[in-house]
Amino acid sequence: MQSLLALLGATVLAAIASYYDIKTRQIPDWIWALAAVLAVAIWQKNILKNGNLMIAILIFICLFLLAYYRLLGGGDLKLISALALLVGGSITTAIAAGTLLQLGFAYWRMLKTGENMWGQRLPLMP
Repeated sequence: MQSLLALLGATVLAAIASYYDIKTRQIPDWIWALAAVLAVAIWQKNILKNGNLMIAILIFICLFLLAYYRLLGGGDLKLISALALLVGGSITTAIAAGTLLQLGFAYWRMLKTGENMWGQRLPLMP
């Protein structure tokens, strides 16, 4: 039941974040904060036992490097990390891998065509 609640909450919050990301190009802080609060409320004492906290920290560190070099937005970084805390490893690892794949493809395309893609801002959350 906890996993279903976490997945449902993550789906709703990701949909809201996608809306804001497309409309305003920013994800409000209250969305990722709500995801973190939901994670603590749903998992309570099990948040350390189920590994969600460690996965969220690892994903945050990996994606922080991309955000540091302005390859990923700060809202995307915070939201993906908060969703990792909420839903755990398998889904969040897929999201992080998809993010890295998307950025790798953009870099490959830039090398192949010679166009400068670093200045472009694409909404990641949808």
